[in-house]
Amino acid sequence: MNRQGRLASARTWLPTYTGKNILQGYCRHFAVDWRCAAIELAQLGVTLDPAYLAQRELTEREMIKTRKQRKQQREASANEHWHPYTDAYTAYLADDFAALHDLEQQEAAFMARGLDSYNSESSSATRCSKWANAVSTGSGCSMSTPAARSKSRGSSEHPP
Repeated sequence: MNRQGRLASARTWLPTYTGKNILQGYCRHFAVDWRCAAIELAQLGVTLDPAYLAQRELTEREMIKTRKQRKQQREASANEHWHPYTDAYTAYLADDFAALHDLEQQEAAFMARGLDSYNSESSSATRCSKWANAVSTGSGCSMSTPAARSKSRGSSEHPP
């Protein structure tokens, strides 16, 4: 919905709003950010506390700064543990025990979270291959392609 539509709808919505924070309610109801909501509420004649808007601005700036710091820390941590090996065996053969330790820690973390993609029956690659096999063999898969449907029409079980 564009601004004109929101403003028209908000004229009927405002008298029915019973919440404590009109800005937050407007944001949620019309799915806009708080700046847009503040502008539109001002256009509708609702007065908002300037100190509250300044505090929201300050809080948002701090959140952005915190996110950037976390991202930089993640990138620094990833660069700190970088090594060219993809498995523990090659790191062992190269006598790079720091990389070997790091790979073993990563594998243990994956196993602890249940993310072992090599043995997982629920991985997307496994599901896709199972679906493809079921469709090609016609083994009772409820999802079918036009090619699979035409195969079943042409079989001896279903006369034309």
